[in-house]
Amino acid sequence: MTYETDLSEAKRTGRAWGCTCGADNPPTYDCCHDCQRPSWTCAACETVNTCGRSECDECGGTMPAELLGDREEGFEMTWEEWINTQIGPRVVGGHYDHGDDATAYEVLDIDPGPRQAWPIWQITVRSANGQVHTHCSRWDSRRDRARGTEPIAASAPTLRCPRDGGHAEEYQVRNPDTGDVFDRARCTHCRHSWDLDPGADALCRACGGSGDPGARHRTALLAPRCGCVGTAGSERPQPKPQQ
Repeated sequence: MTYETDLSEAKRTGRAWGCTCGADNPPTYDCCHDCQRPSWTCAACETVNTCGRSECDECGGTMPAELLGDREEGFEMTWEEWINTQIGPRVVGGHYDHGDDATAYEVLDIDPGPRQAWPIWQITVRSANGQVHTHCSRWDSRRDRARGTEPIAASAPTLRCPRDGGHAEEYQVRNPDTGDVFDRARCTHCRHSWDLDPGADALCRACGGSGDPGARHRTALLAPRCGCVGTAGSERPQPKPQQ
């Protein structure tokens, strides 16, 4: 039989596998007909996948049947050997990316399994924007890499308007008499603006970091004190004169 007839039969029965190069192949082909990229067979559902994908297109499985011997003979690899190929060099507290800074993440937890439910193993990571994800994507030595040990900074929390909860932007104003520079905030929705108190919590939704509930007064010194004043985890620095 030729490639064309094999492929036609595979497509008719819904068993053809697609390569990342765009070519379709019969399930008996262990390499792509066009680009020669190898394939792997999912141990869970026996779907053939291109090696360009780490998860099965059909069931999301990550264990290749090629790692298994005859069912009567058992595993050719021990679980520990196989799971090490999936986790790679990643350890809890380590920092890695998928080949560029935009994909940086920190490993928070690794459950090597085997687990009773899918996924049979999992890794929990925190990306640079602070979001936490749990998945079972294997380590790909062709693109994945270890980073330095410095923590990945999460995106700065959002300053909010105490009147309508809208996003606020921070800016600075200078006292023309003394040259001191002060922090202020302005709501991008209602355009309300207010002074930021260095002793208040900048993320307080009641005062918007002004120290004045509702940010009613333009000068925090004339306003009643908000309960967050003096309790912020990281207070703003006091304004300093321009040199």
